[in-house]
Amino acid sequence: MGIVIDPLRIHEKEIDGAVFRAVGLTGRQVLALSSQLGEGSTDNEAIYEVVQKSLKSWTAVTDPAGEEIPCTPDNIDLLPVTVAVALFEFIAGLSGLTGDEAGNS
Repeated sequence: MGIVIDPLRIHEKEIDGAVFRAVGLTGRQVLALSSQLGEGSTDNEAIYEVVQKSLKSWTAVTDPAGEEIPCTPDNIDLLPVTVAVALFEFIAGLSGLTGDEAGNS
């Protein structure tokens, strides 16, 4: 079959009723982040950086009044840590940042 490159493929992850849409990181982005994300690293900046680079949209993320909040870098920073970590783990699996062989295809 050969090598499949599909950098625009959107992958969805549901967390607590919200749906997050992300793309895998490029090889260049993975290499740039690899030193920050080395063995057992829990670099909080790197976690949010990965989510900001990969996350393209979301639904059912609202303010207390129930109004939809747009998916922007500033709003991504407001996500609860548990949600950001779950998204990071999802994106890492897509991008080969973990032992998973999920890749970007």
